[in-house]
Amino acid sequence: MQMSINLWSDAFEIISIAIGVGFVNGAIPGPLLALMCVRILDKGYFSAMRVPFLAVGVVGIVVASAFLGILHYLEEIPEKSYRLLTFLGGFYLLFLGQKVARKKQISQNFDLITDGQIVIATLLNGSLWWSWLIVFLPQALALGELFNGGEWVFLILYQFAWVMGFLAMGGLFSLGRRHFVQSKSVNFIFRFFGSVLFVLGIFMIRAAWK
Repeated sequence: MQMSINLWSDAFEIISIAIGVGFVNGAIPGPLLALMCVRILDKGYFSAMRVPFLAVGVVGIVVASAFLGILHYLEEIPEKSYRLLTFLGGFYLLFLGQKVARKKQISQNFDLITDGQIVIATLLNGSLWWSWLIVFLPQALALGELFNGGEWVFLILYQFAWVMGFLAMGGLFSLGRRHFVQSKSVNFIFRFFGSVLFVLGIFMIRAAWK
């Protein structure tokens, strides 16, 4: 009985980490959140809701593949490979940053940031994959050892909480969209987020270079 209580206590602790850390990580400003804000400004909140789901889809496929043993060799990939991914991701953010910064008005017939660019930005986020390998994947596997399917529960709860945090922050930004449009400050906001992406790109390049 005591053993059972301890197991459930450990499981509850890991599940709490999945939900709490997932929500916080989704709400923390970063490249993907900046891209979502750009799409909110350009197309509106409901169009921008695709951003976190695209990112979650990419992460879910990769992590699920690791669970199924398809990508079991991820743990054997040297740290330099993740640094290279971060390095390339930094340059990709520089590209997206200058693209956004040059935007002067809201798009009518095309997306400033496409779904494909969201997917690429997620794939090239080396720090994201490194955090999954070092922190979240071990937690998920630990939950899987406590009860069957635990790793899948961790993945689903973490991803759900991450999306909720992401959408909450995006929702807060969307409250000011009408003001930005009516005050004709759209050009300034685009330049601001373009600069944010550019700076994040530089930070990623520097982090990969160390």
